[in-house]
Amino acid sequence: MGSIDTVRRPPPPSRNTVITAPNPARIRDAASLILLRGPADDPRVLLGCRAASNRFAPGMYVFPGGELQREDFAARAAGALDAACVARMGVRGDRARAEALAKAAVRETLEETGLMVGVDGGGGDFGGRGDLSDDGDVDGGGRGDLSDDGDAGDRCNLSDADGRGNLGDDGDRGYRGDSGDRDNPGNLSDPGWRAIQATGMQPNLRDLTYLGRALTPPGMPLRYNARFFMARARAAHGAAADSDELSDLQWLRPSEWRALPLLPITAYLLDNLHPIIRRATAGESFIYRHNGRHATVAWR
Repeated sequence: MGSIDTVRRPPPPSRNTVITAPNPARIRDAASLILLRGPADDPRVLLGCRAASNRFAPGMYVFPGGELQREDFAARAAGALDAACVARMGVRGDRARAEALAKAAVRETLEETGLMVGVDGGGGDFGGRGDLSDDGDVDGGGRGDLSDDGDAGDRCNLSDADGRGNLGDDGDRGYRGDSGDRDNPGNLSDPGWRAIQATGMQPNLRDLTYLGRALTPPGMPLRYNARFFMARARAAHGAAADSDELSDLQWLRPSEWRALPLLPITAYLLDNLHPIIRRATAGESFIYRHNGRHATVAWR
């Protein structure tokens, strides 16, 4: 475990998000994708407003993302996450679960924004566990103009700072699925995966950088162990468009968020985007906890 920092004066939680739950909520696995475009020293980040009908954080501006689904285990992807990346994700070394989370981030991004981070799937079957194909150093489509500082920030194959496994906290207990979730041959029935299949592409895990995870505080009606990945806009195919889940999509500089209603974790990521990316490329990832009054960040 690395240093533990107290985040000073985090934004107060929205009245829409601080709700006392009658019973303790089960912690669910979730994943989000931070898309960046523009110059590396002044990037813009894609944010959208959650629908007012959502149970969790209605009306808040967030990165695309959502809950892990069963078919995220079964769907194929190009490339693979490095073992050191898997070790930092709080999955107790479960590679299938780690890669399902990465695929969930890509699926949710397509569902919510119309952008697909992937490579040509060759028209093959997207179902079944099988071996993950490795297409090598594939350029994700040439979209966007984010400067390339080298390969260090483009992949999850980063060294583990201390070689330790999982943290053993309650955030490690998320959706695990069962053996049937991971060996589901044939076409996939989930609408998000059907939409991906229609593009003829597969998620490219090599385009994702793992940044860290955040635990929803106790007392909320829904609690998540949310993993945050980053990808460059040039890896995304298509054009960003509003959806039923996210509207008012905007590419914003981190300094432009202050007028928007944000969750504390979103504000923390925007305020600290550059140091977070630097630490991720050095083989570290954050664990963020917020109890409504203050936040702590542990690095490992």
